[in-house]
Amino acid sequence: MSYSLYLHVQLLVFCLTLLVGVSVACWFDLLRAWCWVTRPGTALVFMADFGFVLAAGALFLGVLFAANHGELRGYTVVGFGLGALTYRWLASPVVVIAAAHTLRFILGVCQRALSPFRALAELFSRKHHELEEQDSDDEA
Repeated sequence: MSYSLYLHVQLLVFCLTLLVGVSVACWFDLLRAWCWVTRPGTALVFMADFGFVLAAGALFLGVLFAANHGELRGYTVVGFGLGALTYRWLASPVVVIAAAHTLRFILGVCQRALSPFRALAELFSRKHHELEEQDSDDEA
C-alpha cells in the first residue's frame, strides 16, 4: 500500500472517530437531560451510567474493528476525545436544555393524554372500595 493511500485511510479513520466522539457526547447529554428532568434514584442513575459506559466502549471498539482492523492507534483515541470535547465546548449546553424542554413537553403530553384513564381508574377503584365496604357491612 502506498504511503499516500495509507495516510488517506488514517485521515478517514480519524474523521470517523471524531464523529463517534461527537455522537457519544451527544448521547451522554441526552442521558443528562433525562436525569435532570426525571430525577431518578441513585440505583437507576448507576445502571444508566453503567449501560452508557458499556455502550460507548462497544461503539468505540466496533468502530476500531470495522474501520481500522482492530488497531488501536493514538490518532483514534485523540479523534474520539477531540470529537467529544469539541461537542462539549460548542453544543452541549444548548442540547441539554433543548432535550430537557422536549422531554418535559413529551411527558406533559403523555400525562394529559392519560389523565382521563387515570380518572376512570380512580373512579372504579373508589366504587370497588365502596362495594367492598358494603359487603363487609352486610356480612357483619
